[in-house]
Amino acid sequence: MARKKGKTKPRTFALDDSITLAWLFEDEADAYAEAVEDSLISIAAVVPSLWFLEVANGALTGERRKRTTEAKVIQFLSLLKSLPITTDDETSARAWQETLQLARTHKLSVYDAA
Repeated sequence: MARKKGKTKPRTFALDDSITLAWLFEDEADAYAEAVEDSLISIAAVVPSLWFLEVANGALTGERRKRTTEAKVIQFLSLLKSLPITTDDETSARAWQETLQLARTHKLSVYDAA
């Protein structure tokens, strides 16, 4: 399909913690999660400030359930630090208005809409 004039590829995309955690847990890996990870070579991800806590909590829960080890979590978090992932500094400022409305409109949780 030909690209319409004036349309450009996005330079950032929103990254969800569930996709991120699929990179850690082998039983959750799929083609979509791998494609998202591969896209970080050329496109930066944007995450809400809550993402860091969600990822840390998911990794710790997996560790406690023996799905991974402390060493693998440490290595995984080090990898995440090296990726082009930036924090949306407006998460809290938009939570009670735009984000809430986005969640309503698209039937998402407020966390996912952020």
